Amino acid sequence: MKMTKKTEKNGTYTERLKRILDDDVSDIDSSEILNAAYDSLEAGDIDDARDLFLININMDGHSEDSLNGLAIALCENGEPEKALVVIKKAVELYGDDAITLANMGTILAENGKFSESVEYYEKSISADPYSSETYLGLIDLYVMFGNPAMAFLSCKRAQEALPDDPDIKETMAQILIEIAASL
Repeated sequence: MKMTKKTEKNGTYTERLKRILDDDVSDIDSSEILNAAYDSLEAGDIDDARDLFLININMDGHSEDSLNGLAIALCENGEPEKALVVIKKAVELYGDDAITLANMGTILAENGKFSESVEYYEKSISADPYSSETYLGLIDLYVMFGNPAMAFLSCKRAQEALPDDPDIKETMAQILIEIAASL
């Protein structure tokens, strides 16, 4: 697919891809752009990640991976309201996807919507009861909002689902230490 559409301030998509990827982009496909977007996100290059996710959406439509990535990039860029708009679209399109539901929980928390955030983490756990990341996100949410008892109960439930997960074991130890220290 030829990428010559003009953007408002950053040149054509091809020019943006060349700048970000520093490579020949004539044969690049949307999966390579998506991988580069996630690599940029992991490396902390949030602006590049955002641009790559937007280019990917333009090329490939509203895939769950590109919408989730764009929402996370916006949130990490300090734009949680915009992230919420994007993740709502992802939930509308992919409401049974556990990762999308967990990301909705994360972004709702960033927008200060605690109870809605818990609801989406719970939906995500129902969709995939073996995702340690989702349990840890829910546990962190309870800790962040000062509810160590619910953090403990959620961690206990995570241990039942994932008894050998080292991150869950470590989190349980930290929660127990925090609860003991508060007594």
